[in-house]
Amino acid sequence: MAVAFGAGTASQEADDLLAEYGERFGTLPERVTWRTIRTGSGLAINVFRTGNARGTAMVVHGYLDDSTAMSGIIRTCLESGWSVLAVDLPGHGLSGGPRADTRDLADYGRALSEAADFAAGYTEGGPLVAVAHSAGGLAALEWARLEAGNPASRLEGLFLMAPLVRPRAWWLLGPLTGIAGVFTDRLPVEANEGLFLNPKYLPLGWTGALRRWLRRTKDFPVLDLSAVIAYGEDENVLDVKYARRFFTRTLPGAEWISVEDGGHFGIAQGDASPVVRAALGPFLDGIARGSGR
Repeated sequence: MAVAFGAGTASQEADDLLAEYGERFGTLPERVTWRTIRTGSGLAINVFRTGNARGTAMVVHGYLDDSTAMSGIIRTCLESGWSVLAVDLPGHGLSGGPRADTRDLADYGRALSEAADFAAGYTEGGPLVAVAHSAGGLAALEWARLEAGNPASRLEGLFLMAPLVRPRAWWLLGPLTGIAGVFTDRLPVEANEGLFLNPKYLPLGWTGALRRWLRRTKDFPVLDLSAVIAYGEDENVLDVKYARRFFTRTLPGAEWISVEDGGHFGIAQGDASPVVRAALGPFLDGIARGSGR
């Protein structure tokens, strides 16, 4: 059963929390409605509806973040005439689950599939696209892998901003996790101290899930989807050379954007994001035209 927070049906505590959460999305364009629903599994989905929508964009945040960090991206989708499903990944934001933890990163893809199915009644028809940052990009890839075998799939495109494929210095994950694991099962994330809703600790179990994902990248299937992939020239978290090889094989027709002065977070949320959003509008237009909308 859905819990429609935006409709005022949640507990007072949730309503109070949602008020602060909603402020972080900023002022919405005219004729856009917003509500937050929660699936039976506890997944929180922000549904932004615009009249006569050309399609629906699944907007997905990165690790240790939540949907409100994607407010600029959400606005660009809405201004392009697309409704938006902004999902808080499991263990993030208003979603349930162990905070920032999972045994299998494919769970993130399954969460997007669940969100698309559950929220279908809240949006109009038309194509689906994923617009995702960092670990949200990994989630979008896993969702696309699931959809690849579905003849009724409406997923038609991926717009990925600094998608997580392999981090820099990935070979240190095992040794460092092993050493830290002698003393603790989680590490503090100082950058998130004082930030609203953001997880304050990185569970060491998540790094194990990341190592298992890295092994799967070698056999990831080819995806027949329109795609744009954007990395900043100042990317300081991910291994871009490896990502380029991965996407050349996995999304062979993708457009590649290299953003000048763009860092890992700024490409979706900061100074570099206007460049990315300028490419997002035409991408959405092309998908809509291809679907006759």
